[in-house]
This record gives sequence, C-alpha cells and structure tokens, in this order.
Amino acid sequence: FATNRATIGGAVFLTTSTAELTDVFFNDNASATLGGALYLNGSAMLNRTSFIGNTSVQHGGAIWSNVAVQIDNSIFSNNKVSSTAAYYGGAIYSTTGTAMLANLTFSNNTIAYKNASATLSYGGALYRNGGAVTLNNSVLWGNKRGDNIADQLNAGILVNSAIVQNNYTSGTNIKFGDPMFTDAAIDDLS
Repeated sequence: FATNRATIGGAVFLTTSTAELTDVFFNDNASATLGGALYLNGSAMLNRTSFIGNTSVQHGGAIWSNVAVQIDNSIFSNNKVSSTAAYYGGAIYSTTGTAMLANLTFSNNTIAYKNASATLSYGGALYRNGGAVTLNNSVLWGNKRGDNIADQLNAGILVNSAIVQNNYTSGTNIKFGDPMFTDAAIDDLS
C-alpha cells in the first residue's frame, strides 16, 4: 500500500471485522485525521509488516487501534503525527483493547506536539491511551516529539526484553544501549 490518502485510515479502514496481514508494506500513506496507514476498529493480526513514512494529522502516524491487535516481526520508521496540538503515537496509538507487540523496531517516528515537561512522554513511537499494551523483544530508538526531544513511549506499557533509548521503568530486562542500525536515516534498520 503506497501513497494512499483518506480522511481516516490512509490505506486501510477496518471496522467490525477481522484482518490478518502478512508480508505487507505500508509506505507514504496519509490520513487527514487518525491512522496514517491503518485505522483499526476491528481486530487484526499483523506479521512481517513495514510501516515507513506514513502520516496522520491526529493520533497514530502509522496505526490507530481501538481493538485487540497483535503485531509481530515488523518495522515502524519515519512515521509521524503532523499536528502540533496534543496528538500522540508517532507510529502506534492504542486507545482501548489489548495490543500484543513482539519483535518490533521503532526508529525515527515523531509527533509534532511540543510540551515543556521533562518528566512526561507522549509516544514519539508508541502511545497507550487505555487498555493493555505489552511490548516484547523490541527496539525503540531515535523517536521524538516536537523540538527534537527524545520520546519513545508513554507510561503504562509493559515492556520486556527490549532496547529503549533513555530507558523505561515498567518491565523487565530493558537495555538502553545503541542498537547500531546500519543507516536509520534511510530506513536501513539492519
């Protein structure tokens, strides 16, 4: 899915059904509101997916989810929320439901929102508004909010066995060393 445009869910608008997506690329899609690539109001399982360069004006630069979602073995790079108002989740915004996330890489996702708080995070990569979000065996690096402030994920997300820039305190086996991507600027996260 490339260069699609929509009011909600730039490439896919899913409601009241179930989707399973494997080996799918979402590149340069845009939404005028929520979910730059995917708007999920129906359950979804995603495996080996790439979300690169997607944009939403409001929550969820790549994905806005209101349901049970499982995402495995996927990459989120250079997705963004463009409004400078209080909108979050440069890659993923989870509003309710359960999100089970494993073996993901988040790099250079951004939200334009500027906030002077040095102690709060607004999800340059991942934002949990409600429900339960669990992130396992993943990397969050180089994600930011307005004014170029490092901002990986907000509080309340359970993180296990991950590399998180600037650390994170809710989980186990969390490392904060540089993952040494080949060239994150051009989405080469090997």
